Amino acid sequence: MKARLVDDKEKGMVEAILKMEGLFPQKIGYGEWDVWDNLQNLNNINIVIEEDGRIVGYMLAIPQAEAVEYLKKEDPLITVKDGMYHADQGVVVEDKRNGVIFRLLIREIMLEVRKRGGNSLSSYMLAGGLSTAVEKFFEGKVIGKRTARLPSYGDHDLTYIEVEIF
Repeated sequence: MKARLVDDKEKGMVEAILKMEGLFPQKIGYGEWDVWDNLQNLNNINIVIEEDGRIVGYMLAIPQAEAVEYLKKEDPLITVKDGMYHADQGVVVEDKRNGVIFRLLIREIMLEVRKRGGNSLSSYMLAGGLSTAVEKFFEGKVIGKRTARLPSYGDHDLTYIEVEIF
C-alpha cells in the first residue's frame, strides 16, 4: 500500500475521487466542482491510499479557519483554533473497510498537518461505529467532543471531535 498527496494536476484524480464519493450517504458527498476545488486549494491536504494501482482510500483535510467559514451557519459552536485542520472527507472502498486503510489515512493526514506546523484535527463523523473507533484511536488525545446535527449532512446524528496530534 502506498499513501500520497494528490492535487488537481493529476489526470483522472477528480473522477477517481468522485467515484468514491458515491460511498457517502446522500448529501454528505461532494460534486465534481467541489472535488476539483478541494484538489486545487494548496492549503488543503488531499491524501489517497493506493493498493496495486487502485485507489482504496481518500481523505481531505482543510485548515480549521476555512471549515469554520462554511460551517458556522449550521454549527455556531465550531470555532477557529490555531494549528488545527478539519478532516472534512474520508472514505475507504467497501472491500477494504477493516480499519487498516482508515488508520493509514489518519496517520498520513497527521504527518502532513505536522509538516505544515499544525498540532490538531477536528472532524464530524457519523455517530456510532466510526466515531467510537476514532475515539479509541486517539485515546487520551481527545480535546473536545459533542453531538451535532447539520442539515447539509442530512438527517444523521454526528459526533464532532477535536484531537491533539503531537
